[in-house]
Amino acid sequence: MPEPQIKILSAADGRNATRSGDLLLTRRPRGVIARFGRGEHSHAGMAAWWGGDLMILEVREFAGGRVVWFDEELRKRGLPIDVYRPDRAAYPRYDLSGSLRVMRRLAGCRYGYWAIARAAMAHAAFVRLFTPADVDDKAPVGPSPFCSGAIAHACRTGGGVDPVPNLADRAVEPADLARSLLFTHRFTVEPD
Repeated sequence: MPEPQIKILSAADGRNATRSGDLLLTRRPRGVIARFGRGEHSHAGMAAWWGGDLMILEVREFAGGRVVWFDEELRKRGLPIDVYRPDRAAYPRYDLSGSLRVMRRLAGCRYGYWAIARAAMAHAAFVRLFTPADVDDKAPVGPSPFCSGAIAHACRTGGGVDPVPNLADRAVEPADLARSLLFTHRFTVEPD
């Protein structure tokens, strides 16, 4: 079966096609997170329209929880962003406004360096032999999450749907969200 074609949009067209609550995954296959993780994505954020501006709700290293302007972030990073939309037909009880509310409330939190280190250690061969997988879905993400853990936490606690069942929010990587049944890939936004 042939691979489906990925729809590539310009920055302006991608901005206009993005909706509040869309999952934004930055593709950086050679980045540290992607290289040692389970896929090609290195960062996760959530789209939110405020007035006429498309914003990104995110938790980022060296910055913590914050809200940034989509256009500036796309220009500054210069990396493609894959846009995934919650599948409301498959998950009609998903509360989009609830997940956005949780992400907004993470603005100002610290970045979870300890959480990212714990997630990275889970990939080390020797460590994997002696520690069980972090599958406690109800385990708190903590006051200092990292990007994809924050998204998983917002979807589960605010949206009412666990995007990666049987994996603790604090262990969810961007690539796990890309494979989540909650989200469907819509298009990729290329920087101008």
